[in-house]
Amino acid sequence: MEKWKAARKDYVQGMKYKDIATKYSVSINTVKSWKKRHWSNDAPISKKYAYKTKRGASKVINDLDANKELTDKQKLFCLYYIQRYNATWAYQQAYGGSYNTAKVEGSRTLAKPNIRKQLAKLQASQSNDLYFDAVDAMGELAKLAFSSIGDVIEFKSVKHMKWVKIRDEKGQYEDNRGNYRLDPMVDVDTGKQAYYYENIIRLRSSDEIDASSIKSIRIDKGNAIVEMYDKQKALGILLKYLNKFTSTAEQGNTVIVDDIDK
Repeated sequence: MEKWKAARKDYVQGMKYKDIATKYSVSINTVKSWKKRHWSNDAPISKKYAYKTKRGASKVINDLDANKELTDKQKLFCLYYIQRYNATWAYQQAYGGSYNTAKVEGSRTLAKPNIRKQLAKLQASQSNDLYFDAVDAMGELAKLAFSSIGDVIEFKSVKHMKWVKIRDEKGQYEDNRGNYRLDPMVDVDTGKQAYYYENIIRLRSSDEIDASSIKSIRIDKGNAIVEMYDKQKALGILLKYLNKFTSTAEQGNTVIVDDIDK
């Protein structure tokens, strides 16, 4: 196994650069290079625990950190699961691996009694530091509800004139058969030059759009297939919780939206 792959676990566990360098007999600059090239999407567990640090977060983190029944990876799984309530995604974020592996192992991890016990505590907590609070949820739902396919796809019609290819020794164009010229193609109905419209569809670059409203994107036979999230479903959920959110917000309470996919 390559050294950077073996060292990745140590980095995620919070080991310092100099200690990693000593362990694998490399320079600190080499370790920093590994971090930049291979670990850019990772963070030490201590930093991952600090997700969305707000008032009251430290107590929840301390309680989670004090749980001796769970491994560090299991604790991370709990934190990620609370964010999306998606066991497959949570497993991939905490453990890595392929989607198919995460789909199986994520369900198994979620079913473990000690995991479910910890998740129940997080859900019951009044802190919203580790998962969506009402404002976050409403904002995300509103983004989906009012998203448009025009946000990710640019489409337009371009007018082109029609021409007739005429063989001509003095023509300004040339192909493998010799010179030719282009004469206007006349529309028999109007007596004017004929034309046609070309419909152009272009997928916007990823740095131009907010991809959070895209459910999936794939290439099929050279064509980009884009699937957006269900706007009507998102709008329905948004309306369902709007009154509840408004009334509780006036009282200074927090509404936890935990059934977005139901």
